[in-house]
Amino acid sequence: MDWKALFGDAESLSLEDFEAKVAGKKIVDLSEGGYVAKEKFDAEVKKHKDAATAVTAELTDLKAATDGDDGLKKQVATLTEKLAAETQRAEEAVTKATRSERMEAVRGKASHLPPKLLRTLYDDALALVSDDVDFDTALSKAIESDPDYAPSDEQPAPARLSSGKPGQGKPDAPDPLAAALGKGLGLDTE
Repeated sequence: MDWKALFGDAESLSLEDFEAKVAGKKIVDLSEGGYVAKEKFDAEVKKHKDAATAVTAELTDLKAATDGDDGLKKQVATLTEKLAAETQRAEEAVTKATRSERMEAVRGKASHLPPKLLRTLYDDALALVSDDVDFDTALSKAIESDPDYAPSDEQPAPARLSSGKPGQGKPDAPDPLAAALGKGLGLDTE
């Protein structure tokens, strides 16, 4: 913008003179950083218009090609079926991964239960899941609500190592192979 052409050679302007000189001109506040150069804006607009024109032309060509071509219609139908099949496979994979993740949560919270009871606990927790209750909360509720899922205060009897060879003496008699193995592993076998 040529300032001299706009304001002349005057050393100072009153507010009224300034308003009269800029009347009809666009004044932009650049302090907020909202300015984009006109060339850059025009280039973006042109790019989007060109892309829209290209897509429209391709759609027109495709529609014209499908009107009289049964082969292309079949190809589109086949691709649509493949897309549906792939979508279903993806959904199944997500479901399987979610199920595995949830089962690991069940194992983590109820590792004291036998495997068959873990599956029952999983099913019970899954039945409690809703829009308002996530799986972890449902799992905690299922464990709290059924005494079969509660951890037992009784400590199981310590496991005894055995070589598995029959006839090694009385059941309470020490098994020499098991004793050697236990000693090597740092276990108390007595």
